[in-house]
Amino acid sequence: MTLVERGEQFEALREILSSTVAGTGNIAVVSGPVASGKTKLLRAVSDEAARAGMTTLRAVAASAERMLPLALIGQLLPGADVPHGPAGRIQRLVAAGAEVACGHEPGTARTEQAMATVLHDLCRELLDLAAVRPLFIGIDDIHHADVASLQCLLYLSRRIDDVPILLAVNAPAQIQLVHPLLQGELLRHPRCHLIRLSLLSAGGVAEIVRDRIDGPEFLEREYFGLTGGNPLLVHALVTDHQSGTPGDPVNPVNPAGPVVGETYSSAVLSCLYRSGSRALECARGLALLGPGAPASRLGRLVRLTPDEVQRTAKVLALTGLLGPDGWFRHPCVQAAILEGMAAADRAALHRRAAEILHEEGADAATIARHLVAAAHCRAPWMVDVLNEAAEASAAQGELTRALDFLRLARHADLDDDRRLTTAANAASVEWRLDPSTAARHLPHLAAAARDGRLPIRQAPVLVKHLLWRGCVDQAMDALRDGVARIRTMTAETALLLTTAQLWLSLIYPEVFQSFMAEEIMPKRNEWAGVLADPRLRAVDALAVAQRGGRIPEITSAAEQVLQQSYLDDLSVESIIVALASLVYTDQLQSASAWCDRMLDAAAPRALMWQALFTAVRASISGRQGDLRAAEAQSRLARSLVSDRSWGVAVGWPLATEVFVALARGRHDAAAEHLAKPVPEPMFQTPFGLHYMHARGCYYAATGRHAAALHEFLTCGELMRRWGVDRVALVPWRGEAALVLHRLGRTDEARRLAEEQLAMSPAGQPRSRGTSLRVLAALSEPRARVTLLREARESFAACGDQFQLAGALGDLAAAYRAIGEPHVARTTAGLAARLAAECGADAVVARLELEAGDAAHLAPARAAANDAAGVGHAECSARSAVEAADGSEEEAAPATVSLRERCRPFRSAVEGPAPDRGAPGPGELSDAERRVAELAARGLTNRQIASRLYVTISTVEQHLTRIYRKLKVASRTDLPTSLLDSVPPF
Repeated sequence: MTLVERGEQFEALREILSSTVAGTGNIAVVSGPVASGKTKLLRAVSDEAARAGMTTLRAVAASAERMLPLALIGQLLPGADVPHGPAGRIQRLVAAGAEVACGHEPGTARTEQAMATVLHDLCRELLDLAAVRPLFIGIDDIHHADVASLQCLLYLSRRIDDVPILLAVNAPAQIQLVHPLLQGELLRHPRCHLIRLSLLSAGGVAEIVRDRIDGPEFLEREYFGLTGGNPLLVHALVTDHQSGTPGDPVNPVNPAGPVVGETYSSAVLSCLYRSGSRALECARGLALLGPGAPASRLGRLVRLTPDEVQRTAKVLALTGLLGPDGWFRHPCVQAAILEGMAAADRAALHRRAAEILHEEGADAATIARHLVAAAHCRAPWMVDVLNEAAEASAAQGELTRALDFLRLARHADLDDDRRLTTAANAASVEWRLDPSTAARHLPHLAAAARDGRLPIRQAPVLVKHLLWRGCVDQAMDALRDGVARIRTMTAETALLLTTAQLWLSLIYPEVFQSFMAEEIMPKRNEWAGVLADPRLRAVDALAVAQRGGRIPEITSAAEQVLQQSYLDDLSVESIIVALASLVYTDQLQSASAWCDRMLDAAAPRALMWQALFTAVRASISGRQGDLRAAEAQSRLARSLVSDRSWGVAVGWPLATEVFVALARGRHDAAAEHLAKPVPEPMFQTPFGLHYMHARGCYYAATGRHAAALHEFLTCGELMRRWGVDRVALVPWRGEAALVLHRLGRTDEARRLAEEQLAMSPAGQPRSRGTSLRVLAALSEPRARVTLLREARESFAACGDQFQLAGALGDLAAAYRAIGEPHVARTTAGLAARLAAECGADAVVARLELEAGDAAHLAPARAAANDAAGVGHAECSARSAVEAADGSEEEAAPATVSLRERCRPFRSAVEGPAPDRGAPGPGELSDAERRVAELAARGLTNRQIASRLYVTISTVEQHLTRIYRKLKVASRTDLPTSLLDSVPPF
């Protein structure tokens, strides 16, 4: 038998054994923490005694037999090498003693005298056995012994000085806490030897681990950290490792780390049960309260004084169950302790913990977790705590936990206010996950609003949910009721009201106008005390700017909202409005950056938020001409939640998908999107405008001009009526003008086109570029060239690659019409490249059709396919698909703006730049000139090398000399005269 780090104690016991064999009686008490190896050591000494020729008697005390008189003494004989006569007499005495203890009233003189006689006779028999040959009596877990057996052993201990008897027992480390008879007499005996055991050192643990398994050195250290040196726990961990029991590796980086499984958990519970009821209760209370619980709170929970708690915690630490920080050494220990309790006992303890924490003023979330674990909510304060905890959890993105709190609160016997508050909170949390689920709360809340019973704080929340579902009349009734019942304007109430009216202004502008005309909102002087809140001030400024402010004021207010807001239930609508304000004023770069930021914040916290911001991002990508990104993002937005959950906003991602499908020449896909059912109230919102605009474009693309015109004119009628007639929202005049032109109604078309251009200021380059393209389509060729040049500049400035490709395609056709085929081919080549890069297959097809011969566009298409990665994996929802070449030799790196990328072609169209005294191309060698001409044309280094049958390195060397001779920094600065001899694509 291998005794790890117990050699010194074993040798001490052997010396005591030798002394006993020599004729001197001894007592050995092996003391140590639970499961520290006391039993194993006692068994080793017993085997040594048997080899020395001693009569060995063994017994194990158990707490279950503590009430059975002389039960421990009765265990000594079975299996022992004791003659039949003495064995029979001892058995009869044990039976007599049990009969005396059970048959007479305890504590009487007669009973005590009869028991004393039995104990005397028992000791006499044991002494007679020792007279024949030395006697070894080994008692395991003596602290569990019955009182009568203890008295017998103590009676014997007083008579062993000159008798060869060794009484060897083991007991817990703090034996004084166990039984006064042991502390008061046995340990004070002059022949008593106290043998102390401690837990294993790191080296001892390593020895056990190395003996049973092969593992790296770090594994041994982690075994020590998990066990504290408790041998039982060490062996349990090794068994888990050998059996492959699935568990939780301590070191997730290394799968070969210790496996913490069922054997380890069972060993922990075994240690606890053997440590006594007090230790078990303290461990349960600690596991339930969590780390860092003060001794006073733990004591209240398990009904012990703080001093008793600290002493018991010391016992647990000595056993190795608690680490130096006073907490369990592995998370599974906490789980095993709680799971080892009866369900009713665990629930009762959680309920008591909740009550104690509430009395101590703990945070609501902590109390609520105990209430949920107890499935108990009977008092009003519990409902309030659960609602408060749900709001806090929702703010941190822990929506499932928030719903757990609210479900329990709903099951309580609530008063009306608490019931409505709970329902409103549940609707808000569920909306973030799935608005269609949250809808079940709305009828109850709306009825309460009609009856004037809905708490004021919940009225704006209900309004937002009803508006989302298209229940406009109910929403407005709830808003009016909420405003009418305001008595004191707090910052929170003001923010809720302002956000609600801001949301109303975005999605139901006509209803918003009617509501503001009622003049029932609190007067501005009533807001003076709460406008110091920066978030409220920002939202209020945007609300004011939306009601007739100029574009700079709107964009400035939108930026202020985004800077002052952090994403939560109070701010999400105002953030969406601010982003929409930037989009509808053509501030796409700013909108894109802010939207990406909000996506990062929304992704781990709410599916609906993520879907909303992804839809906004898709719209921005579409307006930036990044069709692949727009397609992927809009598809992702609609996949995150069901179409029913989108409510009236479903028109936004659907419209983006239709536009992308049309731009890519996929009319069947556009028809499929338009065939999806949409809610009728959507057409009262700007989401409906986007949808009708997309539907009109589909009709126009498929030759249904009358239907298309109806859609565009309806958009215009609604936008004028709602007071949101802006080109950046929906350019209905331009779309209608193009359809009218096809129908032969040129005068009407021109009037609408000129109106739209007049409404497109220079500060909104995308809107202005769109308007210029429309007007150019209605103009004679030479005027068309002038208008399209300006449109090209606008699109290059705003970064809309799709519209830029379309404008360049129109410009190529215009040059062809005025008899400049060379410039037309140059412009068409760039248009084809840009269109192919952004995935605008329909534009490429149109360019090929107009050119009559697609051969000269093939290099541009091929280069764009290489750059864009035709057939590449679909992009993520938050990153645009790169539309630029990633190679080092690319003529136009991705970091170069669209304006820079088309500078050589713009120069070719507009003629040579003014002479500034720079050297001319005439100073170049023939080889350099050929390279320069192709570089000016826009070919990559690889394409130039292929065309001239030279290496890429040679091209690079030529370009270095060309730049030095011409005193330019890059190929975009090459003089346009180089294009004269460049063959067309």
